[in-house]
Amino acid sequence: MNEEEVDAIIKKARTFLNGIRSYSRDREINQRIDIVTANMARTIGYRVANDPTFRNLRDSPIKQEIKRQLISEMVNQRVFDKARDKKEPSKVAEKLSQAIINELTSLGWSNEKSKLFMEAIWMIPETEAGGIKVF
Repeated sequence: MNEEEVDAIIKKARTFLNGIRSYSRDREINQRIDIVTANMARTIGYRVANDPTFRNLRDSPIKQEIKRQLISEMVNQRVFDKARDKKEPSKVAEKLSQAIINELTSLGWSNEKSKLFMEAIWMIPETEAGGIKVF
């Protein structure tokens, strides 16, 4: 992968992150959606890199795993407890997982590109939270 492709994937991740708050109008969900998405991306990125089940992404259980991981992170971040409508976090997880699948599809299901996309999704918020602008 060349430098322009890497830059394009990082830009795609930043654009994706800028749009995730539009999936819900609930303030409590929006306060936690960044950390939920970052934690999910860290776990999925690791699985894509190291789990043989995910070697062929298109035919792997990644779609179900992304949604499962999003819901797990929502439970960890107490999103279901804090949300006004208790069904909305599940709807947000469904929309968010579909958006991630669409992004992976646009990357051609390449393991290398998908791993970089997931890494950027968790690294961008973490570095910016620490006051560092890396990307």
